[in-house]
Amino acid sequence: MKLSSEAPKLLFLAICFCLSIVTIGFSQSFGQPDSSPFLLPTCRPPAPGTRRIEGGFQGLTFDIPKKDFEILGGKLDTDYVRWSIKLKSSKSFISLWFGPYAFSPEPDDDLLHDSVSITQRNIETPDGERAGKDSFGQFRNGDKWRHFYVAIGNGAEYRASAADAPLLDKVVNSACQIRSHH
Repeated sequence: MKLSSEAPKLLFLAICFCLSIVTIGFSQSFGQPDSSPFLLPTCRPPAPGTRRIEGGFQGLTFDIPKKDFEILGGKLDTDYVRWSIKLKSSKSFISLWFGPYAFSPEPDDDLLHDSVSITQRNIETPDGERAGKDSFGQFRNGDKWRHFYVAIGNGAEYRASAADAPLLDKVVNSACQIRSHH
């Protein structure tokens, strides 16, 4: 079989087209959270009706609305604690991780591979220092995921329906630090 002289040009254009589609898909934001940096503030007293779960090297905490969530408890291992927090209205849950090297800075490969859109943003302290990475995406079926990593090994992660994601995001967005990491 003989290829025409146009074949290399067509192949190059096809590759460029495919790369542009992948780049556009990965850079799309599908709603909240947006791609601006997540500001990890110093904690204020918890709001009424919430339970504060804290731990980790940087004093990372999350506030859990008691009316929406059931706290299934923390699983203690030698160097970390993993909390499972379940939505009362569904089977969706969020995992909170505290401990050195307990939680990966990057989302699992299957999350990245199976997503139709992915956005990542830095997590920053009030003085502008990078403290971690907030990654989120959407699957073909509309379900969403989020991987919120704060050094060293602390964070939160969920996979949930698009309907449940806003309540789980409320927990992640409550993240604050009890003390400065300096």
